Amino acid sequence: MKHRSRRRSGLSARQKQLRDLERGQREILEAIAHGATESYVLERIVRLIESRAEGMLCSIVLFDEQTGTIHTGAAPNLPPAYLNAIEGLAIGPEAGSCGAAIFRREPVIVEDIATHPYWAPYRHLALPFGLAACWSTPFFSDHGQVLGSFAMYFREPRAPSASQARWVERATHLASIAVGRTRMEKAIRSKRANIDAQARLLDLASDAITCTDVEGSINYWNGGAERLYGYSRSEAFGRRVQDLIYAGTEQFERGHQSLLKDGCFAGELGQLDKHGRPIVVDARWTLIRDAAGKPEGVLSINTDVTRRKQLEEDLQRSRRLESIGRFAGGIAHDFNNILLAISANTTLVAESKLEDPFAKEALAEVLDATARAKELVRQILTFSRQREPKRESIAPSRVVAEVLRLVRPALPATIELESVIDENAPEILADATQLHQVAMNLVNNAAQAMPAGGRLSVRVERATVSAPPPDAPRLGPGDYARLTVSDTGFGMDEATQQRIFEPFFTTKADRGGTGLGLSVVDGIIKTHGGSVVVTSKPGEGSTFAVYLPAAR
Repeated sequence: MKHRSRRRSGLSARQKQLRDLERGQREILEAIAHGATESYVLERIVRLIESRAEGMLCSIVLFDEQTGTIHTGAAPNLPPAYLNAIEGLAIGPEAGSCGAAIFRREPVIVEDIATHPYWAPYRHLALPFGLAACWSTPFFSDHGQVLGSFAMYFREPRAPSASQARWVERATHLASIAVGRTRMEKAIRSKRANIDAQARLLDLASDAITCTDVEGSINYWNGGAERLYGYSRSEAFGRRVQDLIYAGTEQFERGHQSLLKDGCFAGELGQLDKHGRPIVVDARWTLIRDAAGKPEGVLSINTDVTRRKQLEEDLQRSRRLESIGRFAGGIAHDFNNILLAISANTTLVAESKLEDPFAKEALAEVLDATARAKELVRQILTFSRQREPKRESIAPSRVVAEVLRLVRPALPATIELESVIDENAPEILADATQLHQVAMNLVNNAAQAMPAGGRLSVRVERATVSAPPPDAPRLGPGDYARLTVSDTGFGMDEATQQRIFEPFFTTKADRGGTGLGLSVVDGIIKTHGGSVVVTSKPGEGSTFAVYLPAAR
């Protein structure tokens, strides 16, 4: 009976130890789940196992893969001097129990530190503290990476029992969970920090960098895209890029088909910003694929080349006009000499004693035609820049007011003339005759665009430019005098607007138009360092805004 009672008592004690071990393990797992610190969890593991056997001292060492050394994770009851002595030791095939276990990736059982060869270089560190035996078992991450080792120390030489082997198994399992979670969180934080740093760098880029899914839905929109298109991240996220920044989907679809076929696309595209302003971009698209090679997204890098394209077009047009101007100027000089001879001789004959009234009338018509021809030659010479302008400080408001006084009586009653002349508009350095010619041409053109009547508006005012208007990229920041002439006439389509400053291009050939009026205006304004901005739509009239730099 006594033997049976003792057996039941021993069984009850082992069951209690097992229940305590299970409860301790649950508490540690709960602590891990609630985000307890690594050091707290590792110390709980060590104390849990130490409580299983009297006189047993435990430690958890962590492995630094970059340096190949070990560092104490938890060892609450080992002598601090001993821990300091082994801190940062390198692992190796015979580097004590822990160093060898990590190196060999298998348990290392040292029953007697005083005689085991693995401890030869280190036994002088352990024996003075009464540490006689050490069993060490490595623990690993889910991916098989060695994280560290769990060690049991005893003060007398001995081998592990079956129950102690089970304790080690539990301890290494808990340690791998705790340390694995910490390493994973650290890696996530590091990755997130890298992503944030890269995102900040991308935001500094002048290019518009965007990411979409294959259907075009936006999921990344950098600072360059915000600046170029005017849409904030919150406004862009989730919207289809083809709906957001394209006037139509034809260009996008062509590029998208090329992207799906070749994996990339490069080319110039016409787009729109938030306010409907046309943009030309140099686009580079790359197809992003998943691990299976299936398309899952698109990385787009778009560079704004709007101003460059405008400058290129201006340069080409300027060269074309220059060549035409040289040709026209040469002809005009020769033709002018012919006109002088015709005019002089016709005048002599007309002033002679002619009795025939028909002859006198014919000579008068010749003189009128000669005068018109001289005016045409003068316009050609102005267009070809053969005459240097006489620059002086003048008030554009006075020149325009004089033009309006001359024009007003000749306007049909069906045209309503409105004028706003700011007397405080800045003076400009200009040739007064040429400025008079500019204003006269623009006002006459506006009137001719309204044969059935309408409203003609003329305005002179100060304009301060902080950034070049899209249609006048050559304008630098500063103060300007702005002459604006608007009408409510026919208006122009985009194709006509592209050609209105070409010499000899006219939409009024049936009404005697020479196609030189606006070419002369453009040439004069350019020689004065200014620019002409035209806005027009068919059926809605036209507006010509002339910018001339203020005199300094």
